[in-house]
Amino acid sequence: MTKNNMQKLAVEHEKIKKRSLKRRFALSIALFVIFLCVVLGLTMVSEAFLRWHYSDILSTATGITYFNNQSLPKFVAEQNSFKLRGKPFDIAKNNRIMRIVVLGDSLAYGQGVWPYEKRFPEQALKIFQKRYPNLDVEIINTGIAGQDLIQHNRYIAGFILALKPDFVLYQWFINDMNTTYDDLSVFIAPPLIPNVKWHKTLIEKSVLYFLLQRTWGQIRTQLGLQRNVNEYLTGKFSDPKSKHSLAANEQLNKLLNRLKQENIPHGIVLFPSFDTKMSAYQLGFLHKQVLDVCKEHDLGCLDLRQAYSKYDNQIKDLWANIFDHHPSALAHRVAAEEIVDFYGDEWAKMAALKASDRK
Repeated sequence: MTKNNMQKLAVEHEKIKKRSLKRRFALSIALFVIFLCVVLGLTMVSEAFLRWHYSDILSTATGITYFNNQSLPKFVAEQNSFKLRGKPFDIAKNNRIMRIVVLGDSLAYGQGVWPYEKRFPEQALKIFQKRYPNLDVEIINTGIAGQDLIQHNRYIAGFILALKPDFVLYQWFINDMNTTYDDLSVFIAPPLIPNVKWHKTLIEKSVLYFLLQRTWGQIRTQLGLQRNVNEYLTGKFSDPKSKHSLAANEQLNKLLNRLKQENIPHGIVLFPSFDTKMSAYQLGFLHKQVLDVCKEHDLGCLDLRQAYSKYDNQIKDLWANIFDHHPSALAHRVAAEEIVDFYGDEWAKMAALKASDRK
């Protein structure tokens, strides 16, 4: 074979090699596109299935998600002229009716419960009216999701007093004590997608991403990479003399003293967390701190732990849903019954006194 022929063969071989590389590259691209289409297709199918499967979910316990956004129109449609969820009412007081105002957070707001009539204030009014049909009483629910003791105090000064209530019922929950939020990262998982904008978009638009983020947080907790809420609150408040406990008690005393100063009868109903059975409840020390303050003020306060302990074997029945352990409609009804049992006679006497004053 001549040198010239060898060169031709080499050139031809190189061309064949390049064509082979191009074919392999094209095949790789095609396989990648097919793989990407399959993944996207499975993701879309999974997303559609998950949206259908969880179509009855109205809320999640952690921030704004797809479920919260989907149910928002339902809740907004129930707002009155004061942008509060519930029946319309006039700020001007009707002196013929005893007015009870409920002050609270997402529990009083009724997160995860629809329609609003299933919440404990509305259910308590129905129970009271059934027991005392001849007495005129109204209950105004001013619950706002996310409120804590600091915000409750501002709300009293800015709105509650303007309603001229005859009685204020303060709905307390464990996170009311947390008046500082500088260390929430210890029990919140970092985003799966570091880009904040993308993470926010996906958590608000995708059920699948929400579930992945939720599972990621659970795995981190199991591995000890982050604390759960109970551990977080125990670390801050288990010592009643800690700066956090003292700050919370200061705010609670401020609230009670303001109501006392305004000569407004009042009470507190304490809701436990439903993350565990009441028999295994770890946050009783928070309830004790509040109940100790109640004793100091000679105030009748209702702790619902005992009432809910009857549901230890059906604890999930007390959840709004599997993603949100806020009270379910059943839990609201139990609270309503206990509240009327505890405060009903006092309210009836006050309502009867108002009735006698009108004569």
